[in-house]
Amino acid sequence: MEKKYIVVRAVFSEQIIIFSAVLDHKTVAGNMNVISAGFVDVMYYRDRDDLIPEDFILKAKAHCYGESKTLGIKSRPKEDTILANILLRED
Repeated sequence: MEKKYIVVRAVFSEQIIIFSAVLDHKTVAGNMNVISAGFVDVMYYRDRDDLIPEDFILKAKAHCYGESKTLGIKSRPKEDTILANILLRED
């Protein structure tokens, strides 16, 4: 399922914001300090290590790519994918 994202510089870190592909990057970014932007595919899967079918846990894995034409900013596929997967991981 394709979505869009931006990465913004926070005080001591970078934060990724994932949102619907219906919105454009520029609208979501507003006046935030955007350092990368693009698209993110989120793939959902069940862990094979779960032995009992009723206990399967749906997990997510992200892959970032592309660029924002409205912001004129490219993605950083490796760094942004790491941020997206951290956001999606289980707590």
